[in-house]
Amino acid sequence: MAAWGRVVASAWSFATKLAGHEPASCINYVTELCSFESDDGRSQLGLIDCANREVSVWENRLNTTYAALVAKAAPKARDGYRNMQRAWIAYRDARCKAEASAETINSDRQSKIIVSCELDATARQALILDDELSDISPRSGQHAAEGMNVQAACDGELHQCRSRKSTIKDAA
Repeated sequence: MAAWGRVVASAWSFATKLAGHEPASCINYVTELCSFESDDGRSQLGLIDCANREVSVWENRLNTTYAALVAKAAPKARDGYRNMQRAWIAYRDARCKAEASAETINSDRQSKIIVSCELDATARQALILDDELSDISPRSGQHAAEGMNVQAACDGELHQCRSRKSTIKDAA
């Protein structure tokens, strides 16, 4: 179990610290680990559960970064950021609904398409906001610590996934 924690820590460390590394490469990383470590993670519903867990992590990062961005932005820019975020939410919802509408037979598959879309869109928006915040104020110790909170949250999600796996095996 400690080895998986080091794998996740390494992935987030690469995403947040190494120059030239593409942070978006970490999108779906926790979902994939959760699905491979969990027997039910290989089912449609298990994959959806794993992806929803990662969506929560990225939503927390997005919301934390957005709050810091609005707090540090010039007053005129704040309205622009609010309008941008509202428009992005409407776009994300419409995009994901449109992608899922192509699946007309399997509602579980439709749910998986929606959560996968939400995961990708939310993670990418969190990274965009992170870049915006970095442009306003160079990465401070506090903002770097916020990035590490994402790592801690992902580590926590992997721990829950492992615990769930043990519970399922015990019940079988």
